[in-house]
Amino acid sequence: MHLADVIDRWTEVVGLDSFALYVFDYGAPVGFRIAARHPERITAIISQNGNAYTEGLSDGWNPVQAYWKDPSQANREAIRTLLDPQTTIWQYTHGVPDTTRVSPDGYGLDNYHLARPGADEIQLDLFLDYAVTASSASFATGAVALVTLLTAHRLVAFARWHNRIARLIDHPPRVLIARGEIPDRELGRAGLTATDVHALLRRRGVDDLGQVGYLLYETRGTTLIGTDREPGPLMHDGLCAAGYRHVARGVPTATPSCAPSSAPAPPRPSGDSGSGSR
Repeated sequence: MHLADVIDRWTEVVGLDSFALYVFDYGAPVGFRIAARHPERITAIISQNGNAYTEGLSDGWNPVQAYWKDPSQANREAIRTLLDPQTTIWQYTHGVPDTTRVSPDGYGLDNYHLARPGADEIQLDLFLDYAVTASSASFATGAVALVTLLTAHRLVAFARWHNRIARLIDHPPRVLIARGEIPDRELGRAGLTATDVHALLRRRGVDDLGQVGYLLYETRGTTLIGTDREPGPLMHDGLCAAGYRHVARGVPTATPSCAPSSAPAPPRPSGDSGSGSR
């Protein structure tokens, strides 16, 4: 499927090395193919009306499946009615008790774009291309890919329970604010700027940097904000995991000592005990 190739390349161009997939309708085959190619990049898959096999298709797809089996011009013309304006409206209103409550802007915009020259032929090509993932002929390949993906996630999730392995999978959290100061070195390691930090604080209702005791930032974007100068238990564990004693810039180390034999796991995304909020 060429759409999967395009979107896959787009994720690489914009630097998405870790992301969740929300797949819907035509987007399902695209997302499933990307997930099968790069299971290590996928944090979650949310599927809405996304099919990976023919059992997920209703009887309304019978003419399309006939087109898959025999992509003749006659079968192609037989499904052209699926692009009629009334068919589009039906997709929005079918099963709705009071169709007057359905705003016309949705199906009106769809029909506007479908009426463009050549758009109908593109849609008919997409109907045929959809079979590459949804047809029974490719079920075994798709099933193996999805099972492999789920198995890989299960193994990674299991490995994260072991501290030594977890350090190889997840980078330690970064201390972006320590007692009201921003360590420049940690900003560089996190790929952020001071402007990013201030924007992050504002999204959490903090306007004054002086209100923040500590700010921990994990690789996946999870943050933990402590407003007290002395860290509470949860913040303390996070500072230990980040190696705070080595990253504070010009700030005396007042953090309680960390057990050297087993570094604590990164902080979970919840408020520090009596010490600020997430």
